[in-house]
Order: sequence, then C-alpha cells, then structure tokens
Amino acid sequence: MYKYNPKKNRVQPHYGPISMILAACFILFVWGLIASAVIRPAWIGVAASCIAEQALLLMCIFLTTATNRRFALTKPYIDETLIKQAWLDSKKQHIESLGLASRGRT
Repeated sequence: MYKYNPKKNRVQPHYGPISMILAACFILFVWGLIASAVIRPAWIGVAASCIAEQALLLMCIFLTTATNRRFALTKPYIDETLIKQAWLDSKKQHIESLGLASRGRT
C-alpha cells in the first residue's frame, strides 16, 4: 500500500495497517491450531482458525475491489504524459535513493 504525502509531494510506502492486520490474523490462526490440539473441546481451536481464514479472505477481497474502484475513479484524470512523467520521476527518485546520482559527476 502506498499513500501520497502532500508535505513532501511524494508517494510513500504505507504498510503499517496491513502488516498489523496480517499479523493479527496469523497469530489467531496459529493460536487456533495450537488450541485445537491442547484445549478441549477441540472445536474452539477449529473455530478460531476458520475465523482467521475468513478474515484474511475478506481482507484480500476488500483490498482488490477497493483498488479497482479507486483506479476507476482516477482513470479520467490520467493521460499518457502524466504516466511518462510519473515513470521518469520514480526512476530519478530511485537513482537518488541508491546514491547513484552523484556518480560520474566531477
């Protein structure tokens, strides 16, 4: 996931919320597996695992459809010139982040 930062006029990675949701679902899934082996009745662990699976599935479906809907809303404002400029800006930013911009300059 990426988010536009108007103060820096850049698109920045924004993985915090998604990472936390995935970690929570993973922990719930692992707890469900352990609980089904240790806790009686076993259906408690199985139910927790099923809930974790459903949460992951719903999150994937939501993110896929949300991205498509947002792209459809922005599509009228995107033209070939804008895409080329964004590509050139991202290449320049990548070269600068690697510290290669100053190579070859004397």
